[in-house]
Amino acid sequence: MATQGIENWSTARLLVTASRMLEHAWEQLLRGHGVTHAGYTILEECLLDGAQTQRKLARSCRVTDQTISRTIERLERKDLVSRVTDRADERRQLVSITGVGRSVYARVVADVNGSASLTDGVSDSAQLRTLLLEMIDKFEDTADPAGRASTKTPPPVAAAPAPGTPVPVSTGPAVVGSAIRRPAI
Repeated sequence: MATQGIENWSTARLLVTASRMLEHAWEQLLRGHGVTHAGYTILEECLLDGAQTQRKLARSCRVTDQTISRTIERLERKDLVSRVTDRADERRQLVSITGVGRSVYARVVADVNGSASLTDGVSDSAQLRTLLLEMIDKFEDTADPAGRASTKTPPPVAAAPAPGTPVPVSTGPAVVGSAIRRPAI
């Protein structure tokens, strides 16, 4: 089913819509493995960077300390992570991924890489990745550690076009005039 009028939406509206649709598909995939997005992110951070404090994990995952604490507790109950006292500072605990956690993480990665990719239908996923990294880098300075907008002055936003004025599309001729469909979730 084609979405009518979407080609006139602002880039921001398109990005937010695509983000929400992708988030729903991603959450559904993760739910099949018994983890949430936050849980998967913690597993990935522990796998890539080793054992670390909850505060460092919260910053890496761009969430609050309270959110990370609850998520770690859920992962610990499922034996996906463990907490041990930091030998360098006994007041802190270090979170590390367990063998079960490594297995769950590997299954998610295999599912994403082996089956229907979340970016199927994107004409140039490498370019999309590059653009997303640029956007994150640009907005990183205007967000607090949890990823929320801060009180700093945000980057300038282009003025909205007048009603009825077509919005230029910079994704190339492959998108212009083609039907845009919602992914089957």
